[in-house]
Amino acid sequence: AATADTVVTSSLVGLEIGPPEAYGNLTLYPVLSRQEEKTAEWTTLPLSLASGTLEVNETGAPFEIRVINRGTLPVLLIEGEILVGGSFARMVAEDFLVPRNEPTLVRVYCVEPGSLRKEETFAVESGHYFGPYGLRKVALEGGGQGAAWAHLARQIEWTGGKARSQAEVYRQFSAQLYSYRTHFSDLPDRYPDAVGLVVCTGETVEAVELFATRGLFVAYFERLLNSAALEALLRARDQNRPSAPRFPNSLTGVRQSLELAFFAEGKDGLLQRQDRMIGRALVTPDRLVHLLLFTGLGSEESDWRV
Repeated sequence: AATADTVVTSSLVGLEIGPPEAYGNLTLYPVLSRQEEKTAEWTTLPLSLASGTLEVNETGAPFEIRVINRGTLPVLLIEGEILVGGSFARMVAEDFLVPRNEPTLVRVYCVEPGSLRKEETFAVESGHYFGPYGLRKVALEGGGQGAAWAHLARQIEWTGGKARSQAEVYRQFSAQLYSYRTHFSDLPDRYPDAVGLVVCTGETVEAVELFATRGLFVAYFERLLNSAALEALLRARDQNRPSAPRFPNSLTGVRQSLELAFFAEGKDGLLQRQDRMIGRALVTPDRLVHLLLFTGLGSEESDWRV
């Protein structure tokens, strides 16, 4: 009953699931590719900002930014990347390849409610954080800015009200996050064929995140790990989570979560199954650039975010 072959599904054929790596209530399954590594045709947001070839500016509208790429390669913006500075911090709302020498508007969410600075340019430190998977899930479900703020407000509750933005939530949990990073930091070295991760929190598969090349995965790994660890810390505080997850933290559950893409219909980068949103894919005509799948979308999982 699987759908016809697509760029997404053909990219998944032949991938292997590595052994689980666990710490605290976070489990990571590396996803391995034995195929010959292709050259990446894009560069990343942090590298472009650090080299001075990318400008990210305000437009005067809260839900879009203007990006100018003066580098030699298109710049990959990943949904969930946090932009700091500007009038207030933003989170990239969808995957995007920023072309060269062409001012481009990109959709964003506010992740710093209450702030209104006079800065017009976003900081070089942008892209050093991803939103946790729960916040990224809210964005994918189309709940809008209100749902994103409600999710962030719940996170801030668990900091004792001290944080004022997504970046500050990270800083409030910095000690706990450090222990997760210490445990998992050598995963890319131990699995040099890894192109992505299946992320499990507690007994549940949380998300699948894959990249076109091993090089891209390594470039994003530390930020993905931070995002997964923060999600695990937040999920540990959810008292209403179902005891019987739809996709359990097991090899079977992980395999089934990857197989979701084979039964999905894609339009404008969004993946749906039976009229339920399950993920997002950025593709070029002949290859998958980035894939994000969620197992809890549209399920009866408790809505801990609002």
